[in-house]
Amino acid sequence: MNKRYSRVILLGVDGAGIFFAQADTPNMDKLFENGAVTYKALTSLPTISAECWGSMLHGVGPEVHKLTNSIVGSTRYDTNSPYPSFFRVIRENYPDAKLVSFCNWDPINYGIIEENLGVHQGTAGDEHLTDKIVSYINENDFDTMFIQYDDVDGAGHNFGYGFKEHLERITITDSYIGRIVEALKARDMFDDTLFIVTADHGGTPTGGHGGSTDAEKIIYMGIAGKGVMKGEISPECPPNVKDLAAIVLYGMGLDIPETWTAKIPSNIFSELCDGTSANAVEADAEPVADSGEEFTLRTQFTFDGAVKDVTGGTDPLVIGNANYEGGTFDLSTAHIIMDKYKIGVDNFKIVAHLMVGGQVVDGVLITNKRRDSDEAYGFAIKKDADVWTLNIGDGTKAYNYSYKQGGAIGPLRVVVTINRKTAKASISVYEQVREFDISEIDKNCTLDALALTIGAYAGSDPGLHISAKIRKLEIYR
Repeated sequence: MNKRYSRVILLGVDGAGIFFAQADTPNMDKLFENGAVTYKALTSLPTISAECWGSMLHGVGPEVHKLTNSIVGSTRYDTNSPYPSFFRVIRENYPDAKLVSFCNWDPINYGIIEENLGVHQGTAGDEHLTDKIVSYINENDFDTMFIQYDDVDGAGHNFGYGFKEHLERITITDSYIGRIVEALKARDMFDDTLFIVTADHGGTPTGGHGGSTDAEKIIYMGIAGKGVMKGEISPECPPNVKDLAAIVLYGMGLDIPETWTAKIPSNIFSELCDGTSANAVEADAEPVADSGEEFTLRTQFTFDGAVKDVTGGTDPLVIGNANYEGGTFDLSTAHIIMDKYKIGVDNFKIVAHLMVGGQVVDGVLITNKRRDSDEAYGFAIKKDADVWTLNIGDGTKAYNYSYKQGGAIGPLRVVVTINRKTAKASISVYEQVREFDISEIDKNCTLDALALTIGAYAGSDPGLHISAKIRKLEIYR
């Protein structure tokens, strides 16, 4: 267990959204000129401070951490929660770590960060808070520091987000960031620091937030430090605010808790230049062979108390008794319907991350065809005992491509690819890949029939549900 950086700073500007782009921010511009940046990150819904800061520190969404403004102002966070803050994870792994939290909005220190962790805490208005931060750096080294500024959000409420006064307050906050950077440099601490700047949410021109408009839910992330790649963070799949908790732990050389749904986005760290996520399940799976076709992520589900397409491309419907546990969705008790999602005649790739609880008979992972006819239009990915089958129907004939799974039951990464350009299909489980020639299938044959369904057959007779818990599902086209 070795830290990748001597120290990590996560600095959040309340209410800044992506309005950094409209403000004069010379210090941030210099800080991240060679760093990883995105103006497309998504925060939690509802776009309210406790929900968003809670996700940022605890690596799960509000449906799981259950924090609200009223709760964090009056109740301490459960020190035995299965969803620990990154501070608790660091303390449990590094008993002597120096942990620091400076917040204008003190409910973060009171109700989001667990008590009795030995976290040095300070609170004040933004300007005086900066004085405290600089003074602390001048006299101490540290392992992890969290900073929350609040005056930008106040200006947004008072004058409207994106208006002159709001943007001017961002510029003032940028000057505070410059002071912190200079303090680190003065003590030769800057070069081995992972420095992260973000926002918890944005806001509307009328001075509100809490909704799901782009101005409220899209946020900025900037990351700088040795080994950080210059460019856009995870351009094909925007990161989520909860992923910041995973990035902090990565900087500290620690694994992500299995209960978190946070992950390491791609295009940040050079040693993860293949974009491999560092979450617990994916770490068990070796990379699979690429089909050679370029794909773009169109849909991504994670399951932290709800079913939500984080790319915003679909509007899923849950049927049955949905059971969420540890960032998983139990497919044996419910299934998911995506009525508006169409494959058509495109190439596509489906990646599913599963926790399998035993042998599965007559279970379907994802399909858009009815169960009583293999010949019906559409496709199905099915598991029968230890055999995975890709079934394609063109209306008159069924084509079945099967693969016998090896290895123990447990975490699975199942990838099925259809490449019509090369007339190839493949099924992979773990690192094993089997490729098939599908030239017999008409390239113009649509694969759409009924609504795309995860965890059961499509239509009015869904049949048996696959007895697995799903952690994540991605669809590429």
